[in-house]
Amino acid sequence: MNRRTILALCGARLLAGYAAISCLAIPEVRAETFSSPGFYSVTVDGWTRTVTQGGFIYRCISCVDQVEIEILREPLRSPLSRRAAWRTTDEFIAAVDTPEKQRAFAEEWLKPPRPNAPYRFELHHVELTEIGGLKMLVIASKFVQGHTVMPDISMISVHTGRLMRLRLHTLTGALTAEGNEIVDAFLGALVFEK
Repeated sequence: MNRRTILALCGARLLAGYAAISCLAIPEVRAETFSSPGFYSVTVDGWTRTVTQGGFIYRCISCVDQVEIEILREPLRSPLSRRAAWRTTDEFIAAVDTPEKQRAFAEEWLKPPRPNAPYRFELHHVELTEIGGLKMLVIASKFVQGHTVMPDISMISVHTGRLMRLRLHTLTGALTAEGNEIVDAFLGALVFEK
């Protein structure tokens, strides 16, 4: 399944009923290369980058959908690294090689840290895909807290011995067709270093 199909499927399942904001002025932009040495690079039009703990948040400045893509990885010396049953992409993918294992991993991943947390995640779809030359597990869910419902799409893998996650956010709800194309172009331009 390709990135466009993933986005369309997740959009249809997760974001039905949301209305997209339109009529915003879109500035002219040009391609820029962003990189995280030893990790990845991406050359894209219309995105800005902000440093966050564990990685970067990319914000689309040309999207009416207000799209953000986070690329995060665990700290080099985190306790998870020492406990992990897998240290390579191949080991991680082998651990989630069936739909049942993928669903079990996703349910554990989405479980709140406290049993009485005031929020929950509803799992909608899981599957394996490849992005930027790296095999990943896609988890499409909804974050629910009271009357607030927000789509959450995470793509998880192991890269250079560290757990990493790409996470797609839209602040306006559903992606428009143009927003889907822009996100697809970003994911298509992303290259993970070997």
